[in-house]
Amino acid sequence: MFLKRIELQMVSDRNVPYGPIPNGIPEGLEIRKEEDVFRVFGFLSGRVQEETYSLYLDNRSRVIGFYMVSRGTLDKTILSPADILRPALLMMGCASIILVHNHPSGMTDPSPEDLTVTKRMNEACQLLGFKLLDHIIVGQGCYRSIISMV
Repeated sequence: MFLKRIELQMVSDRNVPYGPIPNGIPEGLEIRKEEDVFRVFGFLSGRVQEETYSLYLDNRSRVIGFYMVSRGTLDKTILSPADILRPALLMMGCASIILVHNHPSGMTDPSPEDLTVTKRMNEACQLLGFKLLDHIIVGQGCYRSIISMV
């Protein structure tokens, strides 16, 4: 069984079917290190637009859901902590979040905006009782964790 993408609707009592991401995520997959994240989101290598996903984990680091937060342009995308945290608040058992986005240039050097978003997300997560475990940038066949840079 695979987890499916979360689709938010304004009507809270409506059950919306989830949709799979490319290569799927097995239900209960444990994410213990950066390589585990890259194994799932390596498909972002070579994409021509920036895409950002959030991965939601329980208190045993098992994936309980994910959400495609945004799709942007060649060199940027718009992110809001509210867009990332809304699914976490609606998901039973969510303890932590991992952000993942790609750089179509193939380089994994974080932009000043990447660092600002990571810092703001870390603060917002702490305020609401979640832990931002990591923010991973996917490049051309490589990745970089930037959580320790903020």
